[in-house]
Amino acid sequence: MNPPNVGDFPLEDEAQRLRARIAELEGEITSIRGSEDPDRRNSEALYQSEVQYKDIFDNISICMFLVDVTSDGRFKFAGFNPAEEQAVGLTNAEVSGKFVEEVFPEDLSKKLTANYRRCLEAGAPINYDDELNLPAGQRYFHSNLIPTRNGSGRIHRIVGACIDTTDFKRTQDQALARQKLESLGVLAGGIAHDFNNLLGGIVAQAELAETELAGGSQPGQELQAIKNVAIRAGEMVRELMVYSGQDEARLEPLDLSRLVEDMLELVKISISKHATLIVDLPKNLPAVRANAVQIRQIVMNLITNASEALGDKEGVISVTVTKVDPGQSAHSESQPNSSADRQLRLEVSDTGCGMTAETIAKIFDPFFTTKLSGRGLGLAAVQGIIRAHGGTINVVSAPGQGSRFEILLPCIGQPARDTTDVALPTSVQESGTIAGTVLVVEDEEILRLAVSKMLRKENFSVIEAGDGTTGANLFLVNESRIDVVLLDLTLPGRSGSDVLKEMQRIRPDVKVVLTTAFNQDNALSSIGEERPWGYVQKPYQFRELIGLLRNACRDQPEMSDNAEA
Repeated sequence: MNPPNVGDFPLEDEAQRLRARIAELEGEITSIRGSEDPDRRNSEALYQSEVQYKDIFDNISICMFLVDVTSDGRFKFAGFNPAEEQAVGLTNAEVSGKFVEEVFPEDLSKKLTANYRRCLEAGAPINYDDELNLPAGQRYFHSNLIPTRNGSGRIHRIVGACIDTTDFKRTQDQALARQKLESLGVLAGGIAHDFNNLLGGIVAQAELAETELAGGSQPGQELQAIKNVAIRAGEMVRELMVYSGQDEARLEPLDLSRLVEDMLELVKISISKHATLIVDLPKNLPAVRANAVQIRQIVMNLITNASEALGDKEGVISVTVTKVDPGQSAHSESQPNSSADRQLRLEVSDTGCGMTAETIAKIFDPFFTTKLSGRGLGLAAVQGIIRAHGGTINVVSAPGQGSRFEILLPCIGQPARDTTDVALPTSVQESGTIAGTVLVVEDEEILRLAVSKMLRKENFSVIEAGDGTTGANLFLVNESRIDVVLLDLTLPGRSGSDVLKEMQRIRPDVKVVLTTAFNQDNALSSIGEERPWGYVQKPYQFRELIGLLRNACRDQPEMSDNAEA
């Protein structure tokens, strides 16, 4: 409780009144001490004790309150000190003698009584941190509850002592927010660097395609490469959404050698021209459970670091994947027969400048870098990813002797998912019959035109809308002949959520495939109680979309498992 300001009352008059009252009390105490009556001496001791207790209770800066335990196990407030009054927003007079449930709403009273009951059952002091929605607003406390017993040994009162940590918590949250903004700034530098690599690959392949066309050839290989790089860019965006908490990293059985091989094709264009790349990626190794985007991020990070370690000098960068049985690994003592006990080793080494022991000790610290400009979160992010995958990362390096990074990932018994791109299935055209009518509601024109053109090639009839209002109006006019709607969630005009609601009002059995860059859980949570028939996350591939739309036109169920999501 803050001390009163000088201008709050006449200090000299108040001081005179206090001195007079103290003199009266001292006279009474002297009179009692001179008495031979032991009862009066006991009364004096009790009085002095109560005065001291009240002085502490009223003037201590931490929040204190008293809770009496009734014979039927209920809890009744016996008093708040001024600090508690200020923190809670209620006066001592408003709470004293009232049961907890008479003072606070049901949710809060249940939370408080649960803590008091824990103290009662423990029969000893307890402490905990709590967040409470009080009349004074949302507050944070570090609380201590101390049980006190009467002459018969029964706990009859609980003394509460709390430190109001609200200001500290808010300061801490602000500091964390600033730190996250700083990390996002550093991360943006790394993302810009990686995206430049991706864009460089797209430009290079596009120029190759132009050359092929000028020579009368079909640039199928170059177009496939552009598609693959664009898919990688979409995965990188999804990784940013994972970082920001808007998506979750998906782990699946993967072929580590194939994954690294695919990534090397992209990384080759960005490594030093003085580097010789040596690769050993055996086939038919056990699968690992991993997130493809994150493993690619690791490969790009380590190879980029290796290339920069070479500088302007000739050197070698080696990338290998090998199987490590428990007998060969210092990290496992399990039986070698279990696939779960085996590991795959991904090793990236270079013959560059190497690192000192002091640098090695810091390379996994966030924001530590030996470069003039940042590269995302660097090796700190790599280490975090590896740990999240249940693996380990080790480094061996010395000045002038290069560096070797070893990553160990546990194997699994499941077969790896094929990460190669599957060609779009051949169109099924039966005597020119229409596969179905699709209303495409998408505001990104270049995407809408491409999707609509491909759907028409696949024998769909297509109606296009570039905003939510147009989409809802077109559905109203054509609802009897529309088989399925491809609906973007984020639209100008009426939102995708509003359009979905309107379409389901007009025709409750309408099949709507929702699409957005967010994951399915976040997309569904943003549209309320309405549920679409299906969902496809951007960026999607045509084969995925067309299969989904064909199933809708054939009345095959899609999201029945997520009806309650």
